[in-house]
Amino acid sequence: MGARSTSEMRACLISRMRRQIGLVTVRAMARHRLARAPYIGVERRSVEMRAELLRREQLSIHTTRAQSGGLPVHAFYSYQAFHSRGWTARDGGGG
Repeated sequence: MGARSTSEMRACLISRMRRQIGLVTVRAMARHRLARAPYIGVERRSVEMRAELLRREQLSIHTTRAQSGGLPVHAFYSYQAFHSRGWTARDGGGG
């Protein structure tokens, strides 16, 4: 890195880490706010009903997975398609 001393190197590394953590935090907050934007002006009861509907859908998906051995059917077939051609992750999945 070209630091003249260990304390300078330490300061540089700490500065870089703080910058990265700051960026991650800002991006997460932006995602949070953007995810909430569609709910501006909507009654709370409507939002709660939507959340309940999504919970029920997720529950039915998990129930279906449990009945099928825990593996979603589309995941099984995509796995089969990928590995039947002899591709590996190293190959990038290309043909």
